[in-house]
Amino acid sequence: MTIDVNDIIGKKFGRLTVLELDHVYKQPRANGKFQNQYYYKCKCDCGNEKEVVVCRADLTRSTHPTRSCGCLVSELGKSNTKHGMSNTRFYHIWQGMIQRCYNENSVNYSNYGAKGVTVCEAWRKDFQNFYNDMYESYLEYSKIHGEENTTLDRKDPFDNYEPSNCQWMNYSGQNSNKKKTEYFTYQGQEYTKKQLYDEFSSNLSWNGFCRRLNKLESNEIVNSEIFYHYESPIIDLHKYFDDDYLPIYVEKLNKQKEEARLALVERMRKAIEADKNN
Repeated sequence: MTIDVNDIIGKKFGRLTVLELDHVYKQPRANGKFQNQYYYKCKCDCGNEKEVVVCRADLTRSTHPTRSCGCLVSELGKSNTKHGMSNTRFYHIWQGMIQRCYNENSVNYSNYGAKGVTVCEAWRKDFQNFYNDMYESYLEYSKIHGEENTTLDRKDPFDNYEPSNCQWMNYSGQNSNKKKTEYFTYQGQEYTKKQLYDEFSSNLSWNGFCRRLNKLESNEIVNSEIFYHYESPIIDLHKYFDDDYLPIYVEKLNKQKEEARLALVERMRKAIEADKNN
């Protein structure tokens, strides 16, 4: 591919105006060949009298291109640190909140951003707004519990980061809040998802079981078949189950370990006996 080395002369890229080609650098490649890199003299609008030499690729790339002699970075740095809190725990709490909600590379993104948790627009765009809303209460809480033990907590763990849903909490309190769970009613008793899974389901994966519960229209479980995985269409076990039918039913189950199949049969027997007794 032939490049017209003069096609960007006179053009502006951000604050930089391209003046002329300065030199060509032959950059060695892994395949043993060389690739030409074109460097241009540029003048910045900031008033810097010294001309800067910039690579063509850095000027024309679509992500994070060079747009000044360095003055923009300096100005942004002053803007971002005007609050003087960049090295404080409070500022790092704000950074962590943004990262786990919007940075897919964050180790905590799967528990926040991937699940739809967001940060209100005012806090996300400007640390100063977060500071205005939360700093005073942060100081009050940290005086009592210690700054290292003060964490940002959502009152409703299923809602977003916003002033009405955020408070300061120590680590033990936050862990307790994270354990708030939904309760489901089955056979007249209340269970958490984990309790239902451990007590009644034997041949479903945990993720598959949770997906089924999430599709329920209400938290009352009326059909025990939600606990089992079938290869064939769902059968009304309460209507058709008996000892003669048992071998046919077992054959229709997915290939599971023998222990899991026997446990499933035993649990179904107990469920039917319980229904008969009621």
